[in-house]
Formats: sequence, C-alpha cells, structure tokens
Amino acid sequence: MDLTRSPRSQMTRSAPHFMLARAVITSVLLVSLGAHAAPPRFFARPIEGVVHLCDAADPSSVAPVHGAAIANDGRIACVADCGTTAGGARPFVVMPTGEVVAYAHGSFNFARPVGFRHDGSLLMLGDWCPPVSGGCTTAVSITVPASDGEALVLAASADTTSVANDVEETGWAVGWGATSATGAWRVRPEGTFEALAVAGGGAIDAHAVSPSGVAAGSAYINGVLQAVRWNTKGAAAVLPSIKSGLPTEALAVGLDGTVVGTSGGRAVWWQGSGAPIALLPVGSSSKGSSSKGSSSKATAMAGDSTEGHPLGFAIFGTHAGGTRLFRATGPSNWTSLGPFDASAQFFGFEIVDAPQPDLVVAHAHTPLYQRVAFVWTLEGGLHRFDRSIVNLPSGPNPPIEVVAANSSGVVLVNLGASLAPYTLVQLDPGDTNGDGRINAADLALLLATWGPVPAGRRGAADFDGDGDVDAADLGFLLTSWN
Repeated sequence: MDLTRSPRSQMTRSAPHFMLARAVITSVLLVSLGAHAAPPRFFARPIEGVVHLCDAADPSSVAPVHGAAIANDGRIACVADCGTTAGGARPFVVMPTGEVVAYAHGSFNFARPVGFRHDGSLLMLGDWCPPVSGGCTTAVSITVPASDGEALVLAASADTTSVANDVEETGWAVGWGATSATGAWRVRPEGTFEALAVAGGGAIDAHAVSPSGVAAGSAYINGVLQAVRWNTKGAAAVLPSIKSGLPTEALAVGLDGTVVGTSGGRAVWWQGSGAPIALLPVGSSSKGSSSKGSSSKATAMAGDSTEGHPLGFAIFGTHAGGTRLFRATGPSNWTSLGPFDASAQFFGFEIVDAPQPDLVVAHAHTPLYQRVAFVWTLEGGLHRFDRSIVNLPSGPNPPIEVVAANSSGVVLVNLGASLAPYTLVQLDPGDTNGDGRINAADLALLLATWGPVPAGRRGAADFDGDGDVDAADLGFLLTSWN
C-alpha cells in the first residue's frame, strides 16, 4: 500500500508518435489551462483492517472499522468499534506495507486510539473495566503492538470522559477531563501523566502541544477567559490580551514554541511574553474589506517561523464569524481562503489539520446542519472534498469525515454510510488511477469518460477542472505521458 504522494515515474518516454503529438498541442494546452490552477484531484484507497465480532456467537456481527490517526511515515491507527454494544472496541494499526498489527486492549471494553507516539505505541482513551472490581472508569492509557495483554493505564476517573485535544508523534499529548485534578492534562514522552494548573484558574483546558512539549490552552481567572502557555516543566504563564480586560484563548502551538489564538474576537499571535500581535484587521471579512462585528481566530500553525522550512510558514484560522478560512504569514499579511461560492453558505468552519503550510483540511456546516469536508492546497485553492475525490463511492452525498493529514500530504478520512477508513492521495497531473504513471490505462479512462462530468462529481480525467473531459485534457495527458 503506497501511502505517500504518488511519485512521477522515471520510465523512458515511449511511443514516438506521442512525441509529435506533444509538440503540436503544447501551445494549445498552455492557453487552455491559463494561469489559474486546476482544482485538486484526490484518489481514495480503502484501508483493510481486523475482523472483530460484536457478538462472539454471531459470525455476521462484524464491527465497523473507522480510521483514528495517521503517522508521518504512513502508519494508520484504526478501531473496530461495536458502538454501545457489549462487543466493545479494539485498536489496531495498518502499516504502509498493508500489514495489520493488533494492539493490546486488556480490560478496556472500549479502546480507541487517539494518536501515535515516538516509540511505536499508541495513546488510547477508553472505558476500562478491571475484572476484579467490575466497575468501569474512563482512562487514558498507552498501548503497544500485541494480540493480547494489558494496556498501561496512566490515569482514570469514574466521573466523566477524557478528551485528547492534541497528540504529537514525539510522545507529548494534551487534553481535558476528570482524569486530571485540574481538568487539563499532559502526557510526557516517558509516559508520565500530569495535571496542568494555573494559579487562581478554573475550568482549565489544554488545547495544543508542540513537538517539544510546550502546551497552550485557557483558564477562567477572576471570571475572565485567559490564554495560558505551559513550559515543559509545567510552569504556567498567563498571556496578555490585545486590550486589558478582553477574553483571550490560546489554540495552537508552533514548532518554534510561539502560540496563536484569539483575543477580543481577533486572531492573534503571541511571539513572547508581551502583548499579542493582531493577524487580521478588526472585523475582517475578506482581503481589503471589512464587516463590523465579524470575529476571527487562529487555530493552526504549520512550518517554522524561526528557521528555514521547505514550504515556508503559515498560520491558519477562521474569520467572518466562522464562515471563512484564512492563511497568514505574519502580522497583517493574510489572505482569505474562501469559500467564495455565493450559491452555498457555510458556517462553523473548523480546521481539522494543517500538517504543512501548503495543506489544510477542514469541516463546516450547511444551513441544514449537514457537515461538509473541505481541502485547501496552495496550488489549487479551497474545494469541497466530495467534489475533489475522483473515485467517490456511488450514491448521493456520501458522508466524508476528515480525521487527519500527515506531512506527506496523505489525508485520512472515514467515508460512506459506514464511515469506513480511506486514505486520499492527491493525483499528479495526468494520472487518473493513482499508480504514479501516465500511460495507456489513463488514456483508456479518458476516452471512456469523454464528455461532460456528472454534476457534483470530479472527473479523474478532467485535468483542468472545467467540467468536461475534452481535447484540452487529452492534450495534457499526452504531454505528460511517461
């Protein structure tokens, strides 16, 4: 199973008559594509998993499988989940080779992986039901590759669930729940579970952690929501507001340890212990325009602002009251990413992941509260995933749940009525089937789908994204032949 972006084939250029065709159509192709970027095309690959029965006596009671996390090296954490039945949930990992590895769950009836750690283990949340007492509690644990055996319980509580807000492959993780005496918690690489405290603070939450362990979140202090940053030793620093008395919230930590979030309804960036820097103007709704009362917040960082990064550095978030996404590369240096389609309105945008400065995956809601998945790429702009996947399962509006994306640009989603796990790989120009080659198979598909692309679908051979598979696409394929 190839879980990286499809590399261009290095095969020798073949078929001499194609060389002539290339020369004839190159100028036409350049004109037809123009200066604008074509919408991205993604190829969906299903993930095969373990077979877990919800009822051991019923061979047909196979548990649905869902994706939970994706590592930068292509490993995928999944769960075979029986929902609320006695069958529980079981964690496993699919390796880049396709090998399926079971992970220990021990006394956990419901064992759900939430992220990869540095040593090959998984951080896991679940309902822990020790056989001695029989009383179930919610626990944070570490699990390792094994077909049986116990997981290492780090903390447990019978009061309420725990939520993992951010898990780094370096071993750091943060979250919220009664498993911590303060509400906010952090897991260190060696497996230590610690409560994150703030002097005089209540309702503490840890939203994000950097690969080096710097955590960021919020707490109510004297009745006002305040942004907080914790260093690796656990010391908390309350971050100042953009204006005294306004509420603030820290929502993401960068590789450089700086923090972004919101203050007084504006997206801000804390580069040190001083006042935050506003990223967007007051009430910004799009580049060069404004609307009073329109709020913004920064929720993700990618790249490193202090060192050279191959793709640069970017801060992402929402603006216009959560109806738009933005990308900033510094104070007042920002761009609205859209959506710009006036025929469809969305609200409640939430960035799911921004693994690199050139890729963002997100969710939003329609006025009917239907959740829609989005993808933004630097070269292709912002688009709906259901109109970007070339081999989308048949049927009207199949559900798409974006789980995460890795640094190679592979996106993990749960797709279709059963929310089965798939990886989405962006196709190279001219490639229609994700094999990394542009050859007779791609030509055959292009000819078979010649003409208009069905409404609401993304054609695998519609390279320019104009809604038709035509001569321009044929020309593009021939010039890319390899």
